[in-house]
Amino acid sequence: MDIVTSASVNSDILSRAGENLLGGNTHDLQTCLIFFMGGALGAIANLLVRDNALILPRHISGALVMGCIGPMLIGGVVGIIADGSLAVATLSGYVGSSVLDKFIPSSSSQNVEPNNKEEENV
Repeated sequence: MDIVTSASVNSDILSRAGENLLGGNTHDLQTCLIFFMGGALGAIANLLVRDNALILPRHISGALVMGCIGPMLIGGVVGIIADGSLAVATLSGYVGSSVLDKFIPSSSSQNVEPNNKEEENV
């Protein structure tokens, strides 16, 4: 397959995907929702294994703490993006939030210690 044919096939796939997401075919929307729910369930399983609890969202001193909702959203999006099976979507949701935690540290996990050492005068 040459480059021109490959580019036209890819643009055709992208245009059909855009039509489907904008209300063209409800079957594809249902499939996306199923994969989203699979990814969200994978994220919930990850939270239960890692923390042994689900932390509910709350509002602390002017900031919204997402709790379990953040990983569920990430897992759902990763479940849609992953290869088109429910098992892969669930496993992707399970792994997705953990991978992001490794690459993007949260502000609570950064331990910044003040420098309390006094300089000696020589």
